[in-house]
Amino acid sequence: MRRLFVHGKDSHTLTRRLLLLCVAMLLSGEMHTAWAEAAAYASEAADSTGVSASEGLESSLTTFRAYPSVTRAQLVTDAQGYAINGEYVYQNEATGEYHYISPVLQVHITRHEDTQPKVVWHEAQIYARDGTLFRVWPFDTEKPTTKTAHQTVIAQKNHLVFAINSDFSHLRIGWKAVVGLLIRGGNVISTRTFKDTTTRYPTLDNLALLPDGSMLALERNLLTIEDYTAMGAYDLLAFGPVLIHEGEINTAAFTKYGWERAPRTAIGMVSKGHYVAIMVEGRHADSKGWSTTHLAEHMAALGVTEALNLDGGQSATMMFMGKQIVRIGNSKSLTAKPRKSTEVLGIGQSKLVWSGSGS
Repeated sequence: MRRLFVHGKDSHTLTRRLLLLCVAMLLSGEMHTAWAEAAAYASEAADSTGVSASEGLESSLTTFRAYPSVTRAQLVTDAQGYAINGEYVYQNEATGEYHYISPVLQVHITRHEDTQPKVVWHEAQIYARDGTLFRVWPFDTEKPTTKTAHQTVIAQKNHLVFAINSDFSHLRIGWKAVVGLLIRGGNVISTRTFKDTTTRYPTLDNLALLPDGSMLALERNLLTIEDYTAMGAYDLLAFGPVLIHEGEINTAAFTKYGWERAPRTAIGMVSKGHYVAIMVEGRHADSKGWSTTHLAEHMAALGVTEALNLDGGQSATMMFMGKQIVRIGNSKSLTAKPRKSTEVLGIGQSKLVWSGSGS
């Protein structure tokens, strides 16, 4: 019997969700009287944190705000759950719970499991403000479409709080295949995509990342590369199929693409500044994976309004504070690495990733 976990019909998942809700309520209610201090701190952070898309892709320890590290007992949050007094990190591999809280970013990851059939997936709820955006981060800024590395290495080099795999477009570039419409860091990489009549996979549908924090998931050929650049898309990914657009599940695509159970990664937006990322493990005894239909239904039930299916299989991964937190393909542990890549899709930078520390 199939269960839609997100509707609370799975007791294990429901318990996890209630626990997360309690944590969020506890954090947000800890210091409601500190609004003035929060506003001042956030304003200061906005002036000195992050690297905007227009400022280039190179990152270093001097280009983003190094918040003071705080323990759970020291953490003070505003009414929205953002930290006022520093940067808090919690990691528990045994329970599959990971939390990051700063003045501009919150990442809350939980691992979920079911038994009919066996499935393991990691679900990230991400909240960002003050210009903190998802971006494609390369391993090598001078050779962004050719030079590869393990994805954890890329995340660590860029000091990323949270990261997942991207669309693996560098493989299509290397094969001299149809690449899809691509933009990286404001630069147009490819203007060629499939014709409307093609049935090849991946579909090369697009996800545009926009400066106001919104994401737009569209089927290929609905917009031109000129349309995307005109709207200010600084990164444009190509994979697919589109899972959700304007709150509607793309059911027409799922009978042709991704109907089988497999490891999968997806990214989506609930609203500007609120994102959901999911990585579903597969091809090993403890997890059979999901179809794109199940993935889309799950994200829709979480309130996602725009979402794209990214590369899956041996490419699919999720990283927290530069560390891989999922099993890849048929591996028996977290030590097996996914395919090397030229880039990752991530958000937030922290000095703690560089030092390899965290509470």
